[in-house]
Amino acid sequence: MELKLFISKHRIYWNILFRYLLIFFINIVFLSKYFLDLLLNSFTYLAYSFVNLFHYIDLSGHSLFYNFNEILIVKSCVGVHTYIFFTLFLLSLDEKKVYKSWILSCVIFTFLNLLRIILLVLILIHFGNEIFDVVHLVFYQGLTSFIVIYLYIFMYKKYDFTSIPVYSDIKRLLKMYKKNNKKK
Repeated sequence: MELKLFISKHRIYWNILFRYLLIFFINIVFLSKYFLDLLLNSFTYLAYSFVNLFHYIDLSGHSLFYNFNEILIVKSCVGVHTYIFFTLFLLSLDEKKVYKSWILSCVIFTFLNLLRIILLVLILIHFGNEIFDVVHLVFYQGLTSFIVIYLYIFMYKKYDFTSIPVYSDIKRLLKMYKKNNKKK
């Protein structure tokens, strides 16, 4: 009975602790070699399968080959850091719909990222190395960052979030700390 009372009395603390432990463990998974291999293999094979419907290309490991041109799918291509970003900034919100928005963000980003890789392979096939290098740089440097930020803002507004990641938790904990110290 005392444990139940203790947990209910400190529900906010447990909620915050649970969310940040969840963030920690999910990011451990995202950074693991197994998850990275799963992402790399999935993205490579899906891009290969789609492009191979229209153009004959070869697949070897994480590389796609077309007319002596190689496209190597690497860690930064699959956006592991973006999944970590969404985990940190969405799961740190203390809102009811946060898990749904996090899953939806990851699914949308995965789809858009796969589409980006397929478009880059098709650009290499149809326009050659020079255009590919320029478009790849634009995608990598600017467009992907814009999409990630836009997707985050879209989720924040779509689900009507009101808290600010991490800041709201710190503010709430400080307020509770001050309130508890005044009682003593």
